[in-house]
Amino acid sequence: ETGDSDVANGVSSRGRCLPEIRRCPKSEYDLILQPGDTCLSVHIPNEGAFSAEICEASYARALDLFRKHFPELSIRGIHCHSWMMAPELETSLKPGSHITSFGRRYLRYPIHTRGEDVLNFVFLLKFRTYEDLAENTSLQRSLKKLYTSGQYLYEYGGIFAV
Repeated sequence: ETGDSDVANGVSSRGRCLPEIRRCPKSEYDLILQPGDTCLSVHIPNEGAFSAEICEASYARALDLFRKHFPELSIRGIHCHSWMMAPELETSLKPGSHITSFGRRYLRYPIHTRGEDVLNFVFLLKFRTYEDLAENTSLQRSLKKLYTSGQYLYEYGGIFAV
């Protein structure tokens, strides 16, 4: 931060850090979250409906609960990190899928990851090669196709202001 501007790496629309350093005049953006702001962290259950409407209702219930019982926290945002935010899913899954809709709700940013969460959560069982991955659901079939073609899926962080 420098008086009238901030200097930082940009983030591409695919959620990747750009190598170029940019100077961003403070007059050209609104700071919606800053270090020290309190954010709720999202947990994504393994089962159940996952539409945008259900997610939005869940966010609203959580915010209501925390604002009622912990008003001193002053919740400013909602945070999540998950393989479900990987930009590659936009081209691997059907248009309008619940997973891609979920990821689009967040401003994504890269995080340090080993890229194994998707395999643990979607396939649940140990496997020896990507060819051994199950194909019981359209999600499993899409991800198996991605991995057997030499592509990988990494987790991303995401946040939005409330």
